[in-house]
Amino acid sequence: MFPTFQEERKQSTMQAVKPTHQFLLDEDQEARRAELMAFIGPNADKFMPTYDSMRARLVAPAGGKKPKIIRGFVAAAFFLGPVWFLYRKMWMVSLIILGVVVVFALLPIPGGNRIGLPIGIALAISGKYTYVEHAMKRIIALRGASPVADLSVLAKEGGVSKPAGYISAAALVGLMILMVALVVLSGQDPNAFR
Repeated sequence: MFPTFQEERKQSTMQAVKPTHQFLLDEDQEARRAELMAFIGPNADKFMPTYDSMRARLVAPAGGKKPKIIRGFVAAAFFLGPVWFLYRKMWMVSLIILGVVVVFALLPIPGGNRIGLPIGIALAISGKYTYVEHAMKRIIALRGASPVADLSVLAKEGGVSKPAGYISAAALVGLMILMVALVVLSGQDPNAFR
């Protein structure tokens, strides 16, 4: 039997969209959600509303109003920045954040020392969305050509890295202590750095 026009159109559309969109549009959402929950690990239920809103936005009718993506607010990303991303095994994102912070700290940019608050807010607002996108990409890569990924492999590859969180948090605290010590030992007025 020959495929209908709608089936051909759906197939060509699926080939043209991003892999994460294919993940969101997959008809077997029960399997996709199970993969996502296994990959995310601790507190996976807190990330699912973001996933559901991403899916709802993608499947919304073409002419209708698209629902907003639920992003949430990740307090740990606000206060700890790259530490939260390391804890969630998002190595590259954490390096990029650290690079931006270091550039603003080292370059003589007016107001560069005040960049922490806007970066913290941006990380807190985009944290869940960024992590769900990361999780979908990793699941697709780990699944390969198989229609369903091994949940035990996803749980091992995803989840959290407590050692990375502890080590990076300790390094962050150590860096802050070092910066305070340098200011105090230099004998300069701490207000001169504002």
